Amino acid sequence: FGPREISLSGSARSIAASPLPRSLMAHALALDAAGRRPALVHVGANLAFRNRNDPVRSLVSEPTMQSLLRVVLVEPQPRVADELRRMTSNMSLVSVVNSAACQSDSPNNVTFYQISAAKVSALKRKPVWFVKNAQISSLSKAHIQKFRRFVDVPIDRLIEEIAVPCLSVRSLVASVGVAW
Repeated sequence: FGPREISLSGSARSIAASPLPRSLMAHALALDAAGRRPALVHVGANLAFRNRNDPVRSLVSEPTMQSLLRVVLVEPQPRVADELRRMTSNMSLVSVVNSAACQSDSPNNVTFYQISAAKVSALKRKPVWFVKNAQISSLSKAHIQKFRRFVDVPIDRLIEEIAVPCLSVRSLVASVGVAW
């Protein structure tokens, strides 16, 4: 990433207890002081934004950041991206992009795997919360299959393939008007 971008990816839960939000705030303020508009790109945002302990949500809620930090939430699951749009509709500096992130722009959609919410809701015995809420998804089917121990049926029955756009980080931020 260039000097104007701050990137966060991966599980928000694993970093919620870290000093990351403070260091990102300090970095954003330093960029602003230098006349640069900071942006944070959260790849694989999922619904962690619901959690009050999510570091990205904490940053966006911070009064000093509300007019300063541009946030781009990248989420390939259409249902989840729509929910993120509803959750952030009153946050003018937060944009949601329904796409996967790739090293370079893909001219065609890519196959993305997710747990089907409809198939999970049809189960008689509901699995653990993250399977029940269909929050497991990946460009790798093998990654989703690792969660087989959390369900009482063969996990392949719950996996569905969807086609999603796959854009480079440069294209993702440009799609919402953030200068690279």
